[in-house]
Amino acid sequence: MKLNEMHTAMTNHRMARLLACLGGGLAGAGCANLLFGKSGALAEVGAGVGICLLTIPIVQISVKKHIKKAFKLYNSKLVVAATTIPKFEFGMASKGVGVSLKF
Repeated sequence: MKLNEMHTAMTNHRMARLLACLGGGLAGAGCANLLFGKSGALAEVGAGVGICLLTIPIVQISVKKHIKKAFKLYNSKLVVAATTIPKFEFGMASKGVGVSLKF
């Protein structure tokens, strides 16, 4: 189950990355066209920025939701190891006072 969640998150992330690259390229080409004075370039820049903005909810909602769910599933199967606290003891030894440390 956790593997499916991670695969879904990775697929959504790839899609968002692809859209961001496409939008960035479109916005960059539109900016270049604006510099050279070609008509319709402003619409191209707007479309590129719009596509880039579309990736934000994909990453913020979908990808994070699936990653959190996968980590929650993974961590629910982990067993916490019991740790012992070291114990200092002072006592009498054969030649005076002794200190012992027990784990």
